[in-house]
Amino acid sequence: MKTKKELDEKQRKAEAVRLYQKGAEASQMTADGRTWKEHQAEAVKWYRQAAELGLADAQYELGMYYAFDRTAGDKKKALEWFRKAAEQGHADAQFRLGEELEDWQRAEPCAEAAEWDRKAASKGHREAMCALARLYEVGHGVRQSYKLAYKWYLKAALEYDYCDAQYNLGLMCQYGNGVKQDDREAVRWFRAAVESSGYEPAMRALEDMGEEVPD
Repeated sequence: MKTKKELDEKQRKAEAVRLYQKGAEASQMTADGRTWKEHQAEAVKWYRQAAELGLADAQYELGMYYAFDRTAGDKKKALEWFRKAAEQGHADAQFRLGEELEDWQRAEPCAEAAEWDRKAASKGHREAMCALARLYEVGHGVRQSYKLAYKWYLKAALEYDYCDAQYNLGLMCQYGNGVKQDDREAVRWFRAAVESSGYEPAMRALEDMGEEVPD
């Protein structure tokens, strides 16, 4: 493997992409007799080399590996790699960094988590929009604001047809949190969540209200 000093910027990026593609190929299960863990180990090897050359996609993949692998899980390393990718503007990494910071500092509000969610949400990341809305709804790490919670849920629901946002809008309407209590509007949003993706919490909400659940 070439060192950073041996590569100019263009070459470095090309090499990083090449290594990343090898990682992506290695992560795919094929009929070569190897186990999934063996495929994963090879993929991580290539992703690490690409990540060390500064490729945000590879840094994100390493973050996901450390965040969710049952045997190699390491929250500190997940945070480290997510942060590297997030600082390069990688929306998925920004969202995941926010989630990890929330989990890491669950006992106390984490304003930094909200900032990363906001960055990802501003890029159109629908999960980050909902994460940010939830923080505003409960006032965790940000000043509590039903108005801003509603704004971000509504954006994710209307622009991205996102079931989680539609469901949470339904809850806000059902209980009158920051908006006028309106069961009809709640039902409309619950139905939208069911129709967009068969969202089970929305199905249960409709059943609890005695409403017909869409097929």
